[in-house]
Amino acid sequence: MEEKDVQFFKEQLLKMREEILKEVQGMGKDYLLNQNDEWAEIGKYTQHLADIASDNYEREKDIGLASRETALLRRIDKVLLRIEAGTFGICQGCGKEIPRERLDAIPYVLLCMDCKKAGKKGE
Repeated sequence: MEEKDVQFFKEQLLKMREEILKEVQGMGKDYLLNQNDEWAEIGKYTQHLADIASDNYEREKDIGLASRETALLRRIDKVLLRIEAGTFGICQGCGKEIPRERLDAIPYVLLCMDCKKAGKKGE
């Protein structure tokens, strides 16, 4: 892969990383604010069980989203390290070059389509 292409993907990955970090940080702030609000409300009156269940569901959903975003950040960091090592765009399953079309769609991908279909792990 040409150096200009690698730089293009690096810039794209860095932008993605920054956006995800902002989202995750925002989720953390929202979570803390909601926790403080909930404790203030509990002090005023007892909540209905359905409200508590709904709040718990939303909290678990947010935690799951934050977990997925954090995993994506780790994947992006791994690919950025591969860029620095000069191994970006090389399938971790078979060692062949990952097609440009696949990288355009998912720049943090670690496997070519054949290895992905075969169920190989890109770690």
